[in-house]
Amino acid sequence: GTIRGNRLSTQAGSQSLGTREAGRPRVFTDEDIFFATARAMRALGYNRLTVASVASEVGGTGPSLIRRFGSKHQLLRAFLRWSTEKSHERFLRIRAEHDSPLAVLRARVLMPESERLEEVGEMAGHTSLLIFYLEARADALFRPYIDEHARQYEVEIADLLEAASAVGEIRPCDTAEFAHALLAAIAGASLMWSPDHPRSVNEENARVLEHLLSAARP
Repeated sequence: GTIRGNRLSTQAGSQSLGTREAGRPRVFTDEDIFFATARAMRALGYNRLTVASVASEVGGTGPSLIRRFGSKHQLLRAFLRWSTEKSHERFLRIRAEHDSPLAVLRARVLMPESERLEEVGEMAGHTSLLIFYLEARADALFRPYIDEHARQYEVEIADLLEAASAVGEIRPCDTAEFAHALLAAIAGASLMWSPDHPRSVNEENARVLEHLLSAARP
């Protein structure tokens, strides 16, 4: 059956869903469920995450989610497609706010975590979210979807680097390879970050980004 309801903003999605009006059935959009999935991921990682845990987080039932998505793998595949779309929307929104392609890239890295719940940051669940993506890659059935999710993010970075090269912000280069190196460096910085680090994970990622970009300036 269709799961209906009002769409939540990203920031609202970072909080628990409100209580329903007495006497009315709970109805949910896919986006409600995907925000709940992100919260469950932050609490449980990949191997411990279940359809029942997502259902508990959203306030529904496991059987209703199984009817909707079919299985845990199918739910998470739909979640990753949604996350990729959300990431693209974030890039577009920031591009509308800045003239400089490199400024867009910096702003994307420094985006407040309340606006990107399913991405790795230092909010509660940093370790579990990292573990989720590491464990998911170890699952041969799910690995292609994780890899495609990362590839799309890399394409967004490469597009910005191509634009930066065209306006002279960086030297001409293989932007696809440079984008891969930047994403690998940012992912590595996130993996090495810990809660007692002197900088936030966003600030550390931005520091790594600036160091690599400095080597590409004209």
